[in-house]
Amino acid sequence: MKNILLAITSVLIISTIAFAEYRIAFVNVTKLLNDSPEAKEKRSSLDARAKKTRDSLEQQREELRTTEKKLRDANTPENSKEVSALKSKARDFERSMRESEEALRSEYIKINRSLSERLIKAINAIAKEKALSIVLDKGELGRSAVLFGDKQLDITDLVEERMGV
Repeated sequence: MKNILLAITSVLIISTIAFAEYRIAFVNVTKLLNDSPEAKEKRSSLDARAKKTRDSLEQQREELRTTEKKLRDANTPENSKEVSALKSKARDFERSMRESEEALRSEYIKINRSLSERLIKAINAIAKEKALSIVLDKGELGRSAVLFGDKQLDITDLVEERMGV
């Protein structure tokens, strides 16, 4: 008798869990990360910094090429002070180029992390307010978890408002 009662109770509990209502929504994270005014401003600032760095590096590269051509045209010996100085400047240039690339990459990651954290906080707040069970990333068609979703389930606009976009 205990086994039958236990079995019936188990079936009732499992069926209750199976038929529980889940509230699902989706949000276009890509759109929010790329199209927000803050993202555009930071990307523009980073692009301007990258252009300034590229221009400076290109100028240095041209100076090295000009110096190399002069030394080659003058048949300067390999072991001369001038050639040694050029080689040293070329190594410094390569190091400077790597450091600049790493600094820009690091800044990009920092900006993206900051925007992502703000976005996740806004999504979490809205999910709690609306008692959502799951929030999926809509993203680009074919590259996201949502292949179809009713427009009423899309909370992208609410997240934009929450973030002050």
